[in-house]
Amino acid sequence: MHKTKIAVCITDSEYRNRLVSCIMKHYKDQTELHVFDEGASLREEKGHSYEGYLYSGDVNGLKQLLHGNKLPIICLWDEEYEKPGEQPEGVYYVEKFQDVDSIMEEIFSHVSQDAADGGTSEGVSEKTDIIAVYSLSECDSQLPFAVTLGTIYAERKRVILVDIQENSGFSQIMEASEGMGLEDLLLMAESGRFSRGRVASCIGHRDGMDYVYPAACAESLYEVDKDGYKHMLSMFSNDMEYDVIILNLGMRFPGFMDILKLSSRVCLIRRMGGMAQWREKEFTDEITEKGYAELYERIYPIEMPLHIRRAESLERMLEEWKWGELGDNIRKIMSEARG
Repeated sequence: MHKTKIAVCITDSEYRNRLVSCIMKHYKDQTELHVFDEGASLREEKGHSYEGYLYSGDVNGLKQLLHGNKLPIICLWDEEYEKPGEQPEGVYYVEKFQDVDSIMEEIFSHVSQDAADGGTSEGVSEKTDIIAVYSLSECDSQLPFAVTLGTIYAERKRVILVDIQENSGFSQIMEASEGMGLEDLLLMAESGRFSRGRVASCIGHRDGMDYVYPAACAESLYEVDKDGYKHMLSMFSNDMEYDVIILNLGMRFPGFMDILKLSSRVCLIRRMGGMAQWREKEFTDEITEKGYAELYERIYPIEMPLHIRRAESLERMLEEWKWGELGDNIRKIMSEARG
């Protein structure tokens, strides 16, 4: 993935350290920061090709930085420092004391625009593993399985989990976002253009794994055509270079079978008894009728226990799944797939 190279010059050392630390925690895969105490030392440095500057200081320091400069300058502004009477060309003022995601979105919208925005590469890279998790009946074990699978893979690979299951409980297990989520990401995918800052606003992090914030309205997931879903997977694979994409599937959205076809494995969550065997038979017949018979070899039936002891907390439940029998089964599946 392309990393945006930014020279940081912020005279307030306490604010600078906090901001840089936060950016490196959440945007380390998207940015490369070079930090300076003052504009003079930055101007004297040779041999580096930056794509823009992040500045916070007085007007005189800004004028020094502007001298002979042709790169965009993102100027973090507050009431302590007075703005120049006329906004110089190439300088973009951003409110200093706001959330980091908003600041980064402003940075990406001005710095290295050609690199930050663009269409996605066609197709999914052969280096990326797409794993679909699906159940033919209501199963409260499906989401914990998908999360456990993701955290285990994240021990050695770069993983993102996308939840496309209605009322899965995902927003209760993972931190939810009040801003952008899956529906916004799919709209970007459908248009064929992504903004790195906006994409980052749709992604959360937990236990070494990235995940897309769930859709606030499940109905919106039906409104995107199959190309939108394919473009999203292509973006994760080619532009963001994820090693593993885990799809927790529920409803039959447009292009559902095409997405299954792109998957290297389909983990079919099941509980034996009742109508389970007939539903599986109907599903396999449907695969054949629609010309997806090659999926047979990639389906991994996952038998879940009939009863799961209620955990004291969500965190405890995920730990029990990861290090218990389920986690062992997942590692076995991973080992067999590599073999």
